[in-house]
Amino acid sequence: MRFAIAVAVAGAAVGGVATARADEGALRLREAIALALRNSPTLGAAVADVAAAEGNLTAAWGLDDFLIDASATWVENRKELVGGVQFQQPALDDLLLTAALTRPLPTGGKLGLKLSTEYTRTESVLIDPMLGPQSSLSEVVAPSLQLVFSHPLLRGIGRDAARAQRRRARAARDVATLNREASCAALLRDVIGAYWDLLFATEELEIRRALADSAREQLRVVQANIGVGKQPTSASAEVEVAIALRTEDALFAEQALAERTLELRRLLGLEVGPAAAGLRAGDRPDGAAETPPIADALQAALERNPQLAAARAQGRAAAIEIDVTENGLLPQLDLTASGGPTGNADHANTGKAFSQLGDLSSYALSAGLVFQHPIGRRAALGARDAAQAGLRKARLSEADIRLQVETAVARASAAVDVARRRIAALAQTVDTANLDLAAERARFEVGRATNFDVLRRQEEVAQAKLRQVRARTEFLKVVAVLEALTGDILPRYGVVLQ
Repeated sequence: MRFAIAVAVAGAAVGGVATARADEGALRLREAIALALRNSPTLGAAVADVAAAEGNLTAAWGLDDFLIDASATWVENRKELVGGVQFQQPALDDLLLTAALTRPLPTGGKLGLKLSTEYTRTESVLIDPMLGPQSSLSEVVAPSLQLVFSHPLLRGIGRDAARAQRRRARAARDVATLNREASCAALLRDVIGAYWDLLFATEELEIRRALADSAREQLRVVQANIGVGKQPTSASAEVEVAIALRTEDALFAEQALAERTLELRRLLGLEVGPAAAGLRAGDRPDGAAETPPIADALQAALERNPQLAAARAQGRAAAIEIDVTENGLLPQLDLTASGGPTGNADHANTGKAFSQLGDLSSYALSAGLVFQHPIGRRAALGARDAAQAGLRKARLSEADIRLQVETAVARASAAVDVARRRIAALAQTVDTANLDLAAERARFEVGRATNFDVLRRQEEVAQAKLRQVRARTEFLKVVAVLEALTGDILPRYGVVLQ
């Protein structure tokens, strides 16, 4: 897949990602984005649509290409003499050579210069009652140089009508370009979300496994106490139940990690199969990304959201059809005119025939009008009605997308605010929970706490860690959603579409 998409890979922090703390050998977020841009079939299809639209636009510019045409026609006629007819032409040879250069006019007409030369060889027979058949032979060369002009006077007149194909192609190119930008923004949003989901799943598995290990460590302590008679044999039961439940939670977390890995692989266009190696997120979230106030985010989304911009471009394309179909309601009235010098001489004086083109002593002029108008105009009226319906649909679609974008921005802005406050609220929970766990273990050692108390404190530490990681990853996920809506996600991650 070849297309002009550049990705910045500088070492600075990107979108709230603390790259300085990235794990060595693991997949970095910028690397994941580069892989997705290179391998995504959805984005590749959008890029192909842009290339096709560019090709159609180039083809539309062909409406203004000069046209060179040439022709050669040879006619040979032979007839038997007919009795009783005094004058006959039993043989006629005619050679016509033409060459023309035509320039289409942007307002709908054509202007051309046409040079033609006709050579005619005629055998004539005059039947004289006294002398019998008398034959004669004539060879004539007749060159001409004509300026040819044609132009519509009603239907099809004007640049808007005559170059509607180019306007359509330009509008289609704009729509395809904006759809490519929307596909790219959606791809980045999904990749970023899947990347942080992978990180959370990895962290959750580690925390769940560590929680199960801490329960096993508690079981060893309890078994030692049982061995010296400090606790009854039944004291290990609730710890063994906790180990089983925590092991099950770790297995669920392992399954979730596998699912997150497969999802990210799909988005990156990587191999998905039993032989595919796992992915590991190397970047760590810090939750420091700056986001605009909701009013600024709404304004940015209305101005730069690629889906909304594409809907507006669809409306402009539909408006073109209105112009074209309204022009199609007019009658057809076309003007044609031509004029220029001519020459005429026998074959022996061919040079004289061409010299006559310069003195304008011989010339030919012609002009004509062609009128055509269908009775009922059902085709034109139907096309106009369809175009008007298409414009109404495009405007309704734009209004719907605008409402969706405004709602999504409001939701994302609220989610960003909540996630940021969650990060602040949970900042000290892990340290505090660890202190509680240490104190509970100390009380357990002296018999002032039970297994239930220690297991509960262990669970609190694990939950505090999970909540911290979830808050930070969800913050960056919702920031990516907001930036995709406002059109800021591509410059944020250094993606340049050309």
